[in-house]
Amino acid sequence: VKTSFDVGNLSFLTGLSFATGHSRVNHLYADHPHAFAGKTKLYGFDLTAKYMIDSYRDISFQGEYLYRDQKGTKYEYDGSTLETAELKKKQGGFYTQLVFKFDRRWRAGVQYNLINKNDQNNLPAYYAMLEYSPTEFSRIRFQVGQNRAFFHDGKRKTVNEFILQFNFAIGAHGAHPF
Repeated sequence: VKTSFDVGNLSFLTGLSFATGHSRVNHLYADHPHAFAGKTKLYGFDLTAKYMIDSYRDISFQGEYLYRDQKGTKYEYDGSTLETAELKKKQGGFYTQLVFKFDRRWRAGVQYNLINKNDQNNLPAYYAMLEYSPTEFSRIRFQVGQNRAFFHDGKRKTVNEFILQFNFAIGAHGAHPF
């Protein structure tokens, strides 16, 4: 369910989402073979707010929260015995970003992500980006970030990221029927 509304030069788009269904996960070839069968419910909330400064400049805030509620049976096999146990797992997290379009072709922004409900709580990631659009069909983006949501051998592992991205669109589109 989505809705939008304007207040002067400020536009809002917000929504709620929900999904439910049966889940089955098999990790039979892992170091510790296990599986899960049960039911999963997903809940979501999103919000985008965009303030138009003038015809070329704007500031936008975007965020989304997702929550997963899983209930069912976990199966573990140690090579000779199959063990079952009731499993209830709740996971949640969000991202927020603030982007400033300061020129017709330039944008800069920051993003914060956090997994705040999981087996390991408070798993953050931080990003900053600078973007240039040479044409309406192409974009060059540089992004730098630090992700602290990974674990290796039971210890938190920080991953530093440097990304240079080129996006372009070709082919038929609404403005020109090729």
